[in-house]
Amino acid sequence: MAPSTETLRPFHRGAYHIGTDRMGASLSLDALTPDEAAELGKSFAAMDPWLSYGLSAAALGAFFSRVEPDVVRYAIRRGGVLAGVVIVRTVWLHGPYLWFVGLLDAHQSCGTGANILAWLEGEARTAGARNLWLCVSEINTRARAVYEHKGFRLVGDLDGLTADHMTELLMRKRLLPVASPNPPA
Repeated sequence: MAPSTETLRPFHRGAYHIGTDRMGASLSLDALTPDEAAELGKSFAAMDPWLSYGLSAAALGAFFSRVEPDVVRYAIRRGGVLAGVVIVRTVWLHGPYLWFVGLLDAHQSCGTGANILAWLEGEARTAGARNLWLCVSEINTRARAVYEHKGFRLVGDLDGLTADHMTELLMRKRLLPVASPNPPA
């Protein structure tokens, strides 16, 4: 029998080393401090798609620092430098939901996002999840292309989910069981 969604808890609140980017910089995830949450709130409030949502720096900073059951929040560090934030709802429709991922401009286009998605998938597979989920803004075409390249497929449009004038695209990556290299005899 497959595990229920309530048992899918692969993530912990400690630190992760998630690899290196294309430039050779070490990538890690660890605790996000309140000061870092506020700093990132200011940065993302000035960037699309969050700017188009009209989200304030204070609202984003509060979201980044909130503590909730079944939600993990990490600072993304690239070469030891704060590069962004990732937030995952660990229990959602038979798999984790990537609630938020954002990279500061200086840390984009070097493979960090791909490493985060690989980490997320690894954690989900370890927990026996059937799916990975995320929403991406319809105006965030670059991110959507990355998600599609990594195997996410559009499953629906969510008009007015975050803001009345915006549409979110719900995407899913189905995690099929990985065949064992040595099947039981």
